Amino acid sequence: MPKRYFKYYLTAITVISFIACSEKDTLNGEGMLHLKVGVTDQVKVTTRSMTDELQDSLQRHCTISILNEKGTVRRYKGVNELPEALYLSAGSYTALVTAGDSVPASFETVYYKEERPFHINSGEVTNLELTCGIANTVVAVKYDEALSSVFQTYKVTVSTADGTLDYLPETKDSIGYYMLPAGNTKLQWHLEATMPNGKSYTKEGNIPDAQSAYRYDLSFNFIPTDYADGGGTVKVSVNANPIREITDEVQIYQRPIFRGENFDITSSAFYEVGMGTELSYTVTSTSVLNELSMYCEQFAQCGLPVRMNLMRLTEMERGRLEASGLSYKSEYNTGSNVGTMRVTFSDGLMKHITAKEGTYNIILHATDVRNRTNEGVLSISASDAVVLTKEVTEGDIWTSKAVLRGGLMKETSDPLIFRYRITGSSDWKEVEAVLNGKEMTAAITGLKVATTYEYVAVAGEKASSVVCKFTTEKAAQLPNAGFEKWHGSKPTYVYESGGTMFWDTGNHGSQKAGTDITTADGSVKHGGSYSAKLESKFASMLGIGQFAAGNVFSGKYLATNMDGVVGNGVLGWGRPFESRPTALRGYVRYQSNTVNYDNSCEFIDKGDPDIGSIFIVLGNWPGETYNGETWPVIVRTNYKTPGSAQLFDVNSEYIIGYGEKDFTSSTEGEGMIEFNIPVEYRYTNRKPTAIIIVASSSKYGDYFSGGTGSTMWLDDFELVYE
Repeated sequence: MPKRYFKYYLTAITVISFIACSEKDTLNGEGMLHLKVGVTDQVKVTTRSMTDELQDSLQRHCTISILNEKGTVRRYKGVNELPEALYLSAGSYTALVTAGDSVPASFETVYYKEERPFHINSGEVTNLELTCGIANTVVAVKYDEALSSVFQTYKVTVSTADGTLDYLPETKDSIGYYMLPAGNTKLQWHLEATMPNGKSYTKEGNIPDAQSAYRYDLSFNFIPTDYADGGGTVKVSVNANPIREITDEVQIYQRPIFRGENFDITSSAFYEVGMGTELSYTVTSTSVLNELSMYCEQFAQCGLPVRMNLMRLTEMERGRLEASGLSYKSEYNTGSNVGTMRVTFSDGLMKHITAKEGTYNIILHATDVRNRTNEGVLSISASDAVVLTKEVTEGDIWTSKAVLRGGLMKETSDPLIFRYRITGSSDWKEVEAVLNGKEMTAAITGLKVATTYEYVAVAGEKASSVVCKFTTEKAAQLPNAGFEKWHGSKPTYVYESGGTMFWDTGNHGSQKAGTDITTADGSVKHGGSYSAKLESKFASMLGIGQFAAGNVFSGKYLATNMDGVVGNGVLGWGRPFESRPTALRGYVRYQSNTVNYDNSCEFIDKGDPDIGSIFIVLGNWPGETYNGETWPVIVRTNYKTPGSAQLFDVNSEYIIGYGEKDFTSSTEGEGMIEFNIPVEYRYTNRKPTAIIIVASSSKYGDYFSGGTGSTMWLDDFELVYE
């Protein structure tokens, strides 16, 4: 997770790597990311220092947004949500970072802001550094000591059109933070004093074109005159300076990183049969590791456990591994917060592993104490042939396409190909291999769903003696995708009585107000007897209630936690799923009403047209548990303090594929129209374990914001496969 250090004069900082999206995009190597942090100078408060609580609050509550011409495309709440890389389509964007609270005037509350445009080019990595500096207009007042002998009482008031602060002599070190209203940059000051004889003295003026991120020091000095009565005047001077920047270095917590020693761990380690020599790989982490697992079915041939977690072994178990030739050593530098685990396969163990022609694919999985994970494959190949057929990796196989793999063991001028066929058939098909270093690959398409194939690497007419197999994925579909099965009322359930739940809704929350927000509707449909009708309502009882968006999602509504007279929902999102569709297709009708509840939501305002939303996500989340049940993702809404809600993170590192569609206006006509949501895969080397599909008649319903009466009808969902 990202780590930030804040002093009172410290700015929030964000450095982001942006990667243009395409299926070929992969981040083959990862390194530690060091950032340069912008710090504002000369804005010190001598009456207090920054507390740990304030530091933590800034870290958790800063907002990082990525925008394009259509609006916000990414948003993070707190630096801990910021992933190590963002995948964006090619185009122009603006990055915006804010921290603190934007209030008209305050001696305590500071607002930080920075924005910068950038461009994403297809297939390229863009590094962007944002220094989120103080966005306020900062004002300090300095009093001449002579004023206390001239005036009985005195104070200076500094104000904008929206906010006012009083600077008193007894709090002479106070610094004011102002937000200038749009279109009005005047900063006004007013000196009000009482002379010893009881008469009033006033003086006022203004700074007509004050600027944000500037500090203005107002000095009030008493200038004596030559009058016999000892009179004089108050002279006011203004000194304006931009808030300077200095730099400091901050470390980002990243997920564990696998590296081979003297070999590329993203490729195979190649050996002649029986000629294996000592091999080591390392795992580098910026937090302490609590898991380093290795899995390989062929380990049993070497006297090793098929599956092991090196971080959880007893001394006896570790001794047995070392006797078999597998050892490891870990070091953690508390100063740099960098840990390294070195795992070594001895000469003897490597000779055992390479004793026969073939490939060991060792699945690696590492998790640190901050729950950041990474997976990798350590591939060890042995052969005396020219080429060797290798097992495909998990992410290589789709429903109708696959990537075949092999290795070049000896240099040759012969053409390199793969032969493949359905297992049990007689006819081979051939495809040209692509050689990258010593790695052979070939992408094949047009395969049959849920079918087993076999393949072999070939150099000229000499085929590898190793023949490998794979089975294509199933083209799984969604249960009750036509929304034909329902039962109950208040709440209404989206499955038949006694059946198995796949879909659920917010009806469990709205039932307390005696209403359902999602129901079956036979009047608007595409096929069958019903569609799902999602209607946004103000769910109330005796006039007391809250806005609720009509919704349906894959998962289960877990609980309603009451906070006074309002309720906050706890939802378990996701259902088990292992296939990889390329799109979600279905039928929709949407009726957008005007937003009349915004609950201080920063993404939509009263008077705006409401927005309908459908999104699909595939991922391999580690899971969260609630009341004994584990769900891929748990969502917790919070009506009174939306900033404290636990909402869905669309940029989670556990997301493998994502697609969404917003309906910013009503669809045409009275019937349903077809929609198609492509799934963009951020990772093609991982397979999902769960699917999340969420539809809402008001996109920002999780913020209790939207328009009553906004309605979405859904029917005949279908997962599309290529």
